Amino acid sequence: MDDHLGEQLLQNGKDREENEIVARRIACALAPHSVWVTVPREPALVQIANIQHLGRPIRAQLTEPIGAVELAGLLHPTPAVGGEPWDAAERLIPALEGLDRGWYAGPVGWTDAAGDGELCAGLRSALLRGPSAHCYAGCGIVRDSDPAAELAESEVKLGALLPVLSG
Repeated sequence: MDDHLGEQLLQNGKDREENEIVARRIACALAPHSVWVTVPREPALVQIANIQHLGRPIRAQLTEPIGAVELAGLLHPTPAVGGEPWDAAERLIPALEGLDRGWYAGPVGWTDAAGDGELCAGLRSALLRGPSAHCYAGCGIVRDSDPAAELAESEVKLGALLPVLSG
């Protein structure tokens, strides 16, 4: 990974704001079902293969067991894909996007018969139908977002899918 790019990401106010909004909503969604919830003050750099992003390991002690699917239902959609505040975004997103998201941005992962599992938001995906692929990627739009930079970010995200699809 490029350490310089990672440091830039950690210092970027816009990316930090996106991360803070998501962490705050997740903590608020967990609070009514938890004895305690902890969210680190600062985001950390998460590096996976050729991708790096900001993350915060949010931890909670639930008041009673909740299965992974039910827990995902409490958290979905996070502001990363659903906007904030959700009450306003829920009506605006379909009107502004003009498309059916289908499975895009839904929870992806696994669960077992005991309700244990691990799920995350499917932020980049492709829907394959015969020889056609519909690719999806999004960006977190906040007050300091630059439309040209957001488009460039989407193109980079979508570009990562092309080698997989081209065989």
